[in-house]
Amino acid sequence: MNDQLRRNDRLNLLGEITAGIAHELNTPLGNILGYAELMQTQDKKNADLGKIIKSTLHARHIVKKLMFFSCDMPSQFKMTQINALILENIDLLHLQLAEANVHIDFNLEENLPQVKVDAIQFSQVLFNLILNAIAAMPNGGPISIKTTHTKKYISLKIKDSGTGIDPKNMQKIFEPFYSTKEAGSGTGLGLAVTYCIVQAHQGEISVISNLGEGTEFTIQLKLNKDA
Repeated sequence: MNDQLRRNDRLNLLGEITAGIAHELNTPLGNILGYAELMQTQDKKNADLGKIIKSTLHARHIVKKLMFFSCDMPSQFKMTQINALILENIDLLHLQLAEANVHIDFNLEENLPQVKVDAIQFSQVLFNLILNAIAAMPNGGPISIKTTHTKKYISLKIKDSGTGIDPKNMQKIFEPFYSTKEAGSGTGLGLAVTYCIVQAHQGEISVISNLGEGTEFTIQLKLNKDA
């Protein structure tokens, strides 16, 4: 409980800080990207412009993730079929899955009740968890996605067959800017954003991991009694 309270305090503080940062960076990044793309159409041989565009897109991606911690990312909660949302997002990731030689084993409960979520934000959760799972499986393999429900909750489990998480790092994985990936290959915001979004949905997220055996994330979302 104390760990969760401290984590929430850190996320709240991050939200206050990054709201201003996101505003300050987003506009100039958009201008840089626009002018660089315009110049590239006039001089396609200029490789430096390509590097500018790539770096700007990466910076804008970081800003977008930061905005999840501030009030600049408004929520639009609607009754949603989670199974359909899962299938839709996995379809968008088919290239990354194919390149990594990773396949999805679906175990989605039929007639799963709808639950109130922000589809865009929850899609970010799915992307973060699947991309992390892919990164943890350098030799490819299966990722299991399972949905079930009780009278009160819908449960989503995403389990990879990758390298697992070192026990000494388990308490840090939801902290902003913490990453075990190589420098430049991650922002350290993916799981922090995931935690923040799940909390905003009044849900819970937990993780079980064993080195060399893989990692399983479980998300529980409360069912709307009126649904």
